[in-house]
Amino acid sequence: MKESIGITPDVLIARDSLPAGLRCLSDNDGIFRFVTLWNNQHRLKQLPLIDDKMQIRFHHFYDSLASIHGGPLTKAFQDFKSVAEGFTLNSATEQELEELENALQITERANFEQCWPTILELLEQEFTVQILGERAVIERSLAADDALLKARELLADKDAMRSAMLKSHKADSY
Repeated sequence: MKESIGITPDVLIARDSLPAGLRCLSDNDGIFRFVTLWNNQHRLKQLPLIDDKMQIRFHHFYDSLASIHGGPLTKAFQDFKSVAEGFTLNSATEQELEELENALQITERANFEQCWPTILELLEQEFTVQILGERAVIERSLAADDALLKARELLADKDAMRSAMLKSHKADSY
């Protein structure tokens, strides 16, 4: 495990206690462990800023887990490499192995980048539930749904839309 991350795998919370969204991601060991450990070590009184710094830390953590445990591709490659080490390899074969390893790392990194927005959203939900409680999350969700419904009604009614735009224009001109 990389020391610069400041997260050590000490206590893992039960998967059943995770919100449904995080439970879906819990099959990915790296994501589950990171969320668990981050939550265990950051018992915050307010919503944290989940930013690029956290993404970088997660990425380091994810990479370190991949090197220790490995995803299915990495594990298969490591098994293959250990078998290959039992044979005498020429330089061309060794180069092919290195290229395959690099390609797998690029694939894993791309998978991570693709998953990050979902991970970010689920982490924000998890922190919100922890800090504000489930009721606040539901209320926030209902308020957003209500605002969306009002906007849709406004868009459907051209006169109401025109009236709202005129009010907005008058307010801006003062």
